Amino acid sequence: MATKLSMLGVDISVNSISSCRDYADDDEVTIGFRVVYGDERAAEYSLPANWAPLTRKQAERVRKDMTSVGLGSSTPKNKYMRSSAVLPGSAEMVYVQRRFDASKDILSIAKKAMDRLTVDVLKENNMKCIFLYILPGSVQNLNTHPPCKALFAYAGDPSAVGLDLDTMIRQYLVRKDSHSEALSYTAEVEEGEIPTSTSTTLPQAIFAAQAVKAGIPAPPLVPSSTSVKWSSAKPPANSGLPIRPSVPSAQPLGASSSSTSASRTADLRNPSPPALLSAANTAHSSLPSRPTVKAMFIPNTASRNTSNGTPSSAPRAMPIQDPRLPESTDAGTRRAMLISATPLGRSASGAAAHILKTLQSERDAAVNYAREEHMKLTAAQAQLAAQQTQLAELESLRKEVVRLQELSDDRVQTISTLSRARQAMTEEVRLRGERMKALDQELAEVPQLRARLQELEARATGADTLQEDIAKLEPLRNVASDLASSHALVEQLKADASGLVRERDSAVAELLKAREENEKLQKQLEELQILRARVQELAPFRDKAKILLQLAKKLKEDQDELRAQCQRQETELQSLRAQAVEVGTMREQIAALNRQTSRSENAEEPLQRTAAETDQHRVLVRLTKLVEHEGNFARDNIGAVIEAVERKTETLEAAERTADAMCGRALRAEKEVAGLRARLKSMELVTPSMVPALTDALVKIADLAVEVTRDAQ
Repeated sequence: MATKLSMLGVDISVNSISSCRDYADDDEVTIGFRVVYGDERAAEYSLPANWAPLTRKQAERVRKDMTSVGLGSSTPKNKYMRSSAVLPGSAEMVYVQRRFDASKDILSIAKKAMDRLTVDVLKENNMKCIFLYILPGSVQNLNTHPPCKALFAYAGDPSAVGLDLDTMIRQYLVRKDSHSEALSYTAEVEEGEIPTSTSTTLPQAIFAAQAVKAGIPAPPLVPSSTSVKWSSAKPPANSGLPIRPSVPSAQPLGASSSSTSASRTADLRNPSPPALLSAANTAHSSLPSRPTVKAMFIPNTASRNTSNGTPSSAPRAMPIQDPRLPESTDAGTRRAMLISATPLGRSASGAAAHILKTLQSERDAAVNYAREEHMKLTAAQAQLAAQQTQLAELESLRKEVVRLQELSDDRVQTISTLSRARQAMTEEVRLRGERMKALDQELAEVPQLRARLQELEARATGADTLQEDIAKLEPLRNVASDLASSHALVEQLKADASGLVRERDSAVAELLKAREENEKLQKQLEELQILRARVQELAPFRDKAKILLQLAKKLKEDQDELRAQCQRQETELQSLRAQAVEVGTMREQIAALNRQTSRSENAEEPLQRTAAETDQHRVLVRLTKLVEHEGNFARDNIGAVIEAVERKTETLEAAERTADAMCGRALRAEKEVAGLRARLKSMELVTPSMVPALTDALVKIADLAVEVTRDAQ
């Protein structure tokens, strides 16, 4: 019997946990998200326990939460959001019937975001876990879909989901990833290909076994992590392939190497190393470390001195070591001692020189290769930074596209509403046209009514003549009996005459009534045509009114700004005028001081300073302080002070002219604003709200015309 686990009161069988199957690029798929909230957040959002659409407010809250965990750009529109009936307190979102190749961007973004998720982020948003599914295109929703079927990615809080269930899901995804990756790697090795680098993380035990099978020395095992990646094994030095140093492959942006990562994906193209092999990693942690680049490029003399001239079958090049030398001896001393230990003879010096030359060339090759690899690594890092910048820009553009799509949907709804209103107005205009045609037909029958009325008038005139004849025959009633037939005939004629008179009177009354109603209809038709023309004229006024409102607002802002500038200029102008008055007073004092100075220069003997001269000296000091920022000049040079005062006066006059010009601009702007306000008031008299009232009036007029026509008939 299969083990059963529980989450939110729902029993989950171990056999019901599965990952999504593989799809071709042209297959239609449905992408689904299921966000399981905590009890507090589910109660706060009022998420129902059945499968029902989310309200606009609930959908916006869920979208905000998805944005905070990095999945905002992967969230579909509000109409595809539902509450979950499988897991109460959860929200479900789907992308329905999309091509798999067109869905790779969404899946990649969602996968990266879920890889970066941590338990702390889930707790901050009161989320227990997030499921990402890839389903066939025939599946339209997640109404009855099990929680752990067709999983593509998973991120959860073990303390909230349950440690057993969380571990089971992660172990299943790890087994799935390990099996798929081992199969792909075995196929590569059997074909004879030796990978120089890998962008995915393989299980270490499988990697070591396949490497030994292919004759490649397995690299030392390193601790397992969900985000750390390492390069593949190096080929031996004598295999004919270039020897490259071990350089860790670049990690994706935002990937975390800590054990608190909350995500686990089933992507076979970039799986994380399985957590199940951590014990094997710990067991192999005592193995010797990988040889350095320098040691890898020191050849093994035993392999060069083989009898058949072929390279040795040693798995990799090892440094020259002598068991007789201590381990603490450095490389240079060891090489010197080995060279000195060579037997003396005719070829001893040549062999030592050859060995030294070989070692130097190999050292230079190693240094050059290290430099090249460093340059490649720097270029790769720069390219990675540029790609990260482009990804950030693409993310902002994707968000903008989502916002524009929502805005376009709102506009489409508005356009559909306007189209329905337009169809209704078109139908109403058609009905009014039919009524107008009926009225025209009734007007065409008016000449026939007039001819009938003239005929009735002629018959009425004959009836009057008969009445006169009857009045003449009235005295002859008591004549002879032979006149009895004439009397009966007279009675009959009299009755006929009375009927004709009544018909004439009714015809005259109907004619008068028809004339009056005809005149009313003519007036109503004229008013209807005037109103129709007025309605057509008022149609474009709505846009013009909006434009005028915008212009009025802008002009009002400009007016306020100009008014503020004018006030500032007036304040400055007042201060400048006060300074100008003070400068004028000082100018008079300077003139008096100049006159006195000229008199003092013409005098032959020095004069003693009087009280008036003391006052003039004070004025000179004030002027000097006033214009001391105008330039460097001698304080006792009266001419320089006067020139500075004149420059200050010219500056004040220019500022005054500028202020006057700005005041004039402000006045002109106020006049323009007043004119626009007057135009706006005149436009406000004819508002779009009057159009329905005018339409109702036209309908009433048409109904009255129809009733009048019926009465006339």
